Amino acid sequence: MSILQLRAKKRQQKIVLWTIAVVLGFGLVASSVAWTVGNNAGSSASQTPQVVDPAITLEAEVLANPTDVNKMYQLAITLFDKNTPEGYLKAAYYLGKILELNSTNVPVMVDRAIALYYLGQVDDAIKQVQEALTVDPNHIKAHFNYGIFLGYGKKNYQEAIAELQKVVSLSDPTSPDAQNAKQLIAELEKNLNNK
Repeated sequence: MSILQLRAKKRQQKIVLWTIAVVLGFGLVASSVAWTVGNNAGSSASQTPQVVDPAITLEAEVLANPTDVNKMYQLAITLFDKNTPEGYLKAAYYLGKILELNSTNVPVMVDRAIALYYLGQVDDAIKQVQEALTVDPNHIKAHFNYGIFLGYGKKNYQEAIAELQKVVSLSDPTSPDAQNAKQLIAELEKNLNNK
């Protein structure tokens, strides 16, 4: 191929690419305008879209089938994630219902303990996490949260540090669990020294 043929081929490719770009650009603008006009047609400015709280739907499903542990857990986590006292209270309630059906579910015990802690029920949170550790003495999240409850809830820094050291010894040293535990240990040691 000669240089002239290569230039002609490149020019042809550029023309094709520019044509495609213009057509796509026009299509995007036209579809945006059509969407905007279509959404505004027949609606008034005072109407707002209805947003259904997923917790309401899940709660209805749980009430319809009160033994569906998966739906109940999903509801509890949805309520917990609202980060409100009412959300924590309802989450603790539904996590307790799950434990009535399966009393040895350690992750649920730990989640319930966290909800209780956020409600200010530190003693109940500690009792719940102790029960979890009775079932699984090596549960990292249980030890981690137990350390938090003891250190920040009860100001019992020495016992809290001991619990968090268990997290470090049970975890991979490079894991986030171990790193977070080490950071909390350092904070609690400062609190212990300032006591």
